[in-house]
This record gives sequence, C-alpha cells and structure tokens, in this order.
Amino acid sequence: MAWFGSILSVIFLTLLVYVAVIIATRVNGLRTFSTMTSFDFAITIGIAGTITTVALGNAGFFQGLAALLTLVAAQRVTANLRFSAVNGRAIDNDPVLLMAGPDFIRENLRAARVTESDVRRALRSEGVLDYSQVEAVVFEPTGDMSVLKKQEGLSLDPDLLRGVRGGMLQPQARGEDEPESRDAVLT
Repeated sequence: MAWFGSILSVIFLTLLVYVAVIIATRVNGLRTFSTMTSFDFAITIGIAGTITTVALGNAGFFQGLAALLTLVAAQRVTANLRFSAVNGRAIDNDPVLLMAGPDFIRENLRAARVTESDVRRALRSEGVLDYSQVEAVVFEPTGDMSVLKKQEGLSLDPDLLRGVRGGMLQPQARGEDEPESRDAVLT
C-alpha cells in the first residue's frame, strides 16, 4: 500500500509544479518556452528537469519552486540584456548564411557543422524544385533553416541578412567558359 501513497505524492507534486509553471509563464510571458535562442532552449530543458525532479520526489516542492523561479528570472534578465549590442552578441549565436543563390557556402557549412544533405532536406521541405529558385538559406540560432526563395519582380532586401554571418556573400559570377559551381565567394 506504500506504493499507492508514493503514486499519490507524485501526482500531487506534479500538479503543484504544473500550476507553478503556468503562473510563472503567465508572469514571464510567452517567451518562457520559446526556443528563439540557445539560452531559451536551456531554460526549457531546465524547467523540464525541475518538474521531473520535484514530481519524482527527488527535491521538495519549495526547492523545485525556487529552482523554477530562478530559471525564469535568469531568462528574463538574459532577455533584457540581449537589447544591448555587446550583451546580445555574447548571448546569441549569429545566424549563418549557408547558400547564396544556388551556391553552397562550404566554409559556413563546416563552421555551422551542417551538411549539404541537411540543407537539401530543408530545401525539399520548402518545396524547392531547383537550385535556381533559391535566393538564400540561413541557419538560424534556433537550429532552423530559413529558405528564402526567389520571387518574380522582387529582390532580397539586404536588411533581411543584417547580422547574418556571411550575409555579404553573393553567388559567384561565372564566365562563359567556367564550369558551373555550387560554391559562393566573397564580393
């Protein structure tokens, strides 16, 4: 019968932590569980670990609540620090340009530890049928890839690549007798 009391304790503590998380999310806002930055992701994992630790009785409710509130407060402080240029660059990873037009930027792929196969997967998921449709592919700080497709009559606004590492890269100009390449070069 002791196992029944143990199960009831887990249920009760889980519900208490659940309510605490809801309250913390309401106070801190939607950003609490966003994954816009690596720090946001770390907070989400930390909160999940706190919930698990408390629910399984490995820490008391008030210890878990203290950990939860500390994580939420740290996220709020960090989010506010991101508004200054110096702190923002220290906290956030820069997005990385992986393709400029139809050309892969191999140096950036290596630096981001992303393979061409990973990029092709993102292109397929965005409905790209031919490399000529690609204006740019950006590896975002969240781990997502943004595929910017060419559209007739529109050109890519350079402001969209502001802060993107390698954002000044352009597709390599090819002479008539040069072989086609999937590489980009600095201009």
